[in-house]
Amino acid sequence: MGKPVSIDIVKEFSKVIAEGIADYFGGAEPTTELSIEFLSRHGLVRPEDIRDYMILHEYPKLLARPDKTSYDAVVDLAQKYDVSERTVQYKIYNSRTKYIPKNNVKA
Repeated sequence: MGKPVSIDIVKEFSKVIAEGIADYFGGAEPTTELSIEFLSRHGLVRPEDIRDYMILHEYPKLLARPDKTSYDAVVDLAQKYDVSERTVQYKIYNSRTKYIPKNNVKA
C-alpha cells in the first residue's frame, strides 16, 4: 500500500475528474455511477480493486444467512467473481485495511 495522499490533492483530483466526466459523457453531471464508470474505463480504478472491494462488501451479508457457513460464503464469492476460493480467503483475511480511509488520505 502506498503513502497516503493529502486531502488537497484529492480535492484537486476530484475537480479534474468532474471535468473529465462532463466531457466524456457530453456535459452530464458527475454522478457516483458515472464517476466510477469513468475511472474504471480510464484505468484509474483497476478491475481487481473493484472485485476485491465487492468481495469484502458482500462477505458479511453472506455470513448473515442462517443456513450457510463461512465456507459457503467463500465458495459463492469465488463463483460469482470467477476467482479461486483461496483468492477470496486471502482478500477477506489480508486486505481489509486497504479500504480504511485513514490509510489512504491524510487530513
